Amino acid sequence: MVPKLQCPTCGAEVRAHEKDCPSCASFCWFPNVRKAEEAEEISALEGRYEVARATALGRDREPVFLAYESALADSVAVVCRSLDQVKALLSSESAVYISFYKQRSSGGRRAEDTPIETQREATDVRVFPSYNEEIRFAALSLDGKGVSSYGNCSLVLKSIAIARRATVFWENAVEFCNRVCPDQTKPIPPGYRAPWPMRAKLAAAKAEPSLDRHTTHEEFSRILLDGNLFVEVHIYGPLNRNSFDRLLIPKPSGTADRAMVSGIKDVIRKDGLGIRVEEYS
Repeated sequence: MVPKLQCPTCGAEVRAHEKDCPSCASFCWFPNVRKAEEAEEISALEGRYEVARATALGRDREPVFLAYESALADSVAVVCRSLDQVKALLSSESAVYISFYKQRSSGGRRAEDTPIETQREATDVRVFPSYNEEIRFAALSLDGKGVSSYGNCSLVLKSIAIARRATVFWENAVEFCNRVCPDQTKPIPPGYRAPWPMRAKLAAAKAEPSLDRHTTHEEFSRILLDGNLFVEVHIYGPLNRNSFDRLLIPKPSGTADRAMVSGIKDVIRKDGLGIRVEEYS
């Protein structure tokens, strides 16, 4: 049983979903990070990692496994959005990237009438009980490219902007719960989430079956993020244009897209945002 958290300032009980003490308002850390740092979670993850490494050794691919883990030390969190969404976010100091739930509750977005959205909401409430509205989603990446189904522009987050408040999860949480623990009344098994500094161990343990003796460094990016097979990043709290340091965009082909990309570059240059724009074919 997880011990109850007490506020370090006043000693009052702080519940699992609370970031601040309800009695004295002292900051008591981000609930997703506290969850990932629980002894049971860490122990289970360490066990999963050791099994993966031993398996790699037994199959004569430990050097590749360790090289992959080493590369993951430089992995980044990436948010994907459309060109117009990126331009709107970067064009204003007042623009804030908020969660779907906050957009919906403010009246700025309609609820999606689709099965996947129903599943997503049920999963988020389960993974982030009573604080799902505070979570922003990203994907772990080695090359700066994200999950294109969410938008063709990849915004790479600064590590300093998220390192204290980000956690990683084995895969897309909806897919994971459907596959591993579909019974909503059962707890999510431990060891499938990790605090940001342990992301390399989690991602390496997950990828071990996909590695062989001939896997090259050039293949690492694809193994980490291949379609919907990605390590999900959970970030507590808002993001704005100062949270990003790179923007990767497919080379625009049409006149409208070229104009949009030119406008984004103008905003970045004019406002001194320091975001590096990379176009790729």
